Amino acid sequence: MVRVPDPPGSNLEHPLTIRIYGDEITIEMDWHHSHFDWPNPFAEDVNHPIWFISALVEERLAVLTCFAGAQLRMSTVLTRQECVDTAFKVKPAEIWLEDVDHFRVRSWHGTLDAEGAY
Repeated sequence: MVRVPDPPGSNLEHPLTIRIYGDEITIEMDWHHSHFDWPNPFAEDVNHPIWFISALVEERLAVLTCFAGAQLRMSTVLTRQECVDTAFKVKPAEIWLEDVDHFRVRSWHGTLDAEGAY
């Protein structure tokens, strides 16, 4: 396991963490985690773990987390443009998320951070 220290100005709940389990890599940041096959021959692909890490630390991606009270309900990644467009501020329509009441967006340096209520 590798934990990457948060940069100054970051407001991550959990640090950028890389875990390797056999032929799978798990990358975690804030409340989100993603799984990737390893080795992966597609170096310039969104499904490649090295591309994903690079996109997180360059703030081309940010993490969106939705909560119901204090309970984590879902997380995903947003592109920089999706953060700018603020479409994530519209409550997800999935029935299993009907109790979601607030969200937070976190990026590596904190420049794309946002939070609010639904």
